[in-house]
Amino acid sequence: MLICRYPRGGKISTGDFIFLGFLFIVLIFTTKMATKGKLTFNVLSNKFLVAYKFEKVITISSELYKNGFSIFDLGDYELIENILKKVNQTDETYIFDYKYATSNQATQLATQRVVFIKFSNDLLYNFDLKPESFYDKLKQTIGYEDIDFADFKEFSKRYALHSLERKKIEKFFPHELMKILAKKDGVFIESRKNCLLIYKKEWHEFSEYEPLYEETLKYKQLLLASI
Repeated sequence: MLICRYPRGGKISTGDFIFLGFLFIVLIFTTKMATKGKLTFNVLSNKFLVAYKFEKVITISSELYKNGFSIFDLGDYELIENILKKVNQTDETYIFDYKYATSNQATQLATQRVVFIKFSNDLLYNFDLKPESFYDKLKQTIGYEDIDFADFKEFSKRYALHSLERKKIEKFFPHELMKILAKKDGVFIESRKNCLLIYKKEWHEFSEYEPLYEETLKYKQLLLASI
């Protein structure tokens, strides 16, 4: 809430008028930009729905909640909205926006766009891959296990890879995927035997669907081909 304190006598100075006028102009500009961005997003999203044969739905597979995905640790509130769905012969693919409350000093809502793929059979192995943070490096110094690859040092430097199936990861984790991720920042891949969850920090509520979906398809193909 904006509170204006008037000087004694109830008169507003010229400087106050200029300041209030500036705030009004900024408000109009930001509102127009937000409206324009939303309209552009709606046009692009409708094109995506048609081109890639997705449909808007109001529910998502219960498998999403059964697999201990760490995305639900981002914050409180936890609202899933704007769900898109596509059914193939071997899987169901969902794209959704996950809204959560950040734990900053001033609580704010943030949105992360996510792709969730549910397979009809157990096709994959379990692992969690995320950008390696300072805390991950610190945990490694006290013995917390991170799977590194001597032949892919840049990938191992950028990402923390954890799994209870270490031998399977060391044998099957696709080399081509490590080469791709070694040049990318901010990718999260959470894999379970019958499903896959992928997101990237930069994809949020009004991001285009197509780049995220195409990138996810590439990761999925490489993982399935590695088995």
